[in-house]
Amino acid sequence: MFSELGKREPLWYSLVALASLALHKQRHDEAADLLAESLAVCQEVGSKAGIGNCLEALAALAVARKRTDDAARLLGCAQQVHESIGLQLEPFEQAVHDETLLSTIDALGEEEFARERERGRRMPTNEAIDWALDLSGAM
Repeated sequence: MFSELGKREPLWYSLVALASLALHKQRHDEAADLLAESLAVCQEVGSKAGIGNCLEALAALAVARKRTDDAARLLGCAQQVHESIGLQLEPFEQAVHDETLLSTIDALGEEEFARERERGRRMPTNEAIDWALDLSGAM
């Protein structure tokens, strides 16, 4: 509906919400498709907040798919984007972030997690988006 009205900005948020629901229902392929579409919309409209939220959601999907090294890099990418605009996560977003973070650290260990997260933090935003879009197709 938003696309038909020519209003692409609010579309990303709806897509992330639908992806979160799909992820909760363990419909991982559907979540990946929705997140890829949302990330592409965010890139198109220049929404850094949306980009950060999509990267966070993709990290949660990566954990569900047992791709914890990718999850750590995605968390690093999201952190860098959020810091660049001074964004603080909302409480419900923080809860998902914390769960993803703890699951990733548990799987990788603190040293490996820190190494992978730092790789994500150093990635330029456009490169992170391209990588995340490729990754979403592989999840």
